[in-house]
Amino acid sequence: MLKQLLKSLGTILGADAATLPPKPSSLKKIVDVEFDRDYKNGRRDFRNLILENVNLQGINLRGIDFRGSDFRMVELYHGVQLSGSELSQVTFSGMNLKGIDFSNANLYEAVLVGTDLRGANLNGANLSKANLSYANFYHAFLVGSELPDAQLYAADLSKADLKGANLSRANLSRANLTWADLSNTNLGETDLTMANLSYADLEGSNPQFAHTLFTTLTGVRLPEGIFFVKHKV
Repeated sequence: MLKQLLKSLGTILGADAATLPPKPSSLKKIVDVEFDRDYKNGRRDFRNLILENVNLQGINLRGIDFRGSDFRMVELYHGVQLSGSELSQVTFSGMNLKGIDFSNANLYEAVLVGTDLRGANLNGANLSKANLSYANFYHAFLVGSELPDAQLYAADLSKADLKGANLSRANLSRANLTWADLSNTNLGETDLTMANLSYADLEGSNPQFAHTLFTTLTGVRLPEGIFFVKHKV
């Protein structure tokens, strides 16, 4: 209780800045020519690398292991196939990933700080413990996604579809969830301190178990039998 109170006070005072992406100095670089050659020769292990201007257009990334790699110098277009790919601990911070298909991908502990994910498909994706602070998920699809212990500080999830998502223990403090579909989500121990849930749909969820200190709940649609969400730390 005291730990959560101190955490909520940190949010209110603006003292809980998002974790910065890891410095990639210890990672080895791989350029487009090397990647293309190795991929054609059957290599599928591309862990802990900085992908420098690598062209992934038309390559099916399912089955390739990119764990711990840095994609910030790669252009990811709509044609890049990331559905079901292994992307745990990968860095995508600050990138433009609008409309990208990450459905059923493994993004465990991935770093997407400030990433543009508007309209992206993350249905069924594993985002457990991922750092998604300041990311833009406007109108994105996260149906059935796994987000326990994820960092979503000040993220924009307005009009996002999160039906059936697992947000247990996630940090959504200062997040924008206006008009978001949070029906049937797991909000157990979710930190919603100073978040905006105006007109969000919470039917079938459990907001009574979330931390809602100074949370905006204007016009929110609550589960049957719950008439208000008590502000709690």
